[in-house]
Amino acid sequence: MDDDRPIFGMDQKWKKTRLVSMLDEVFRRDKQYYHRVQAVLASVECVAGLSAAAPSASMALKAMTRHFRCLKNMISDQLRGVGEEDDSSFGLLDRNGYPGRTIDSSATFAQPHVWRPQRGLPERAVSMLRAWLFEHFLHPYPTDMDKQHLASQTGLTRNQVSNWFINARVRLWKPMVEEVHSLEMHQKHQHLHLRR
Repeated sequence: MDDDRPIFGMDQKWKKTRLVSMLDEVFRRDKQYYHRVQAVLASVECVAGLSAAAPSASMALKAMTRHFRCLKNMISDQLRGVGEEDDSSFGLLDRNGYPGRTIDSSATFAQPHVWRPQRGLPERAVSMLRAWLFEHFLHPYPTDMDKQHLASQTGLTRNQVSNWFINARVRLWKPMVEEVHSLEMHQKHQHLHLRR
């Protein structure tokens, strides 16, 4: 029975490392979308005049911020739930449950190297597929050309890419969307209840 504890501990570390990696990706995408909206806003203002796109841009930024905040909170909650008896979070999170803000030379969050036996697809390939998923979060269905391109980029087969997206939509994307919807409905219900 004691033989299971080290494996369980390694699984906990691996899961926390993966969750921190996802949280890092959400932070990166949030910043990227913000800059993209700002660039579009500047382009529209050049053509249509100042303040022409401000109301729409403000709504888009608020919606995207809300969705990213929900994603961040969901992943942080998952991180807090993994190995509740260990509050150190293996040094990966600050006291608020967010990734530690140690920055390496490439200006991304430093990720600890945790050895684990090879299971499933290579981590580099999964990172690229996960990045595509978050980049296309509102419609995470790659076309055949996208799958072929991702396969050549990652060194996987087209079938492996296709299967990864099928699984990722069920295991990652769908629960996140359901959680965001649930939070929005809860907030809407509270808002309506407060207005009475």
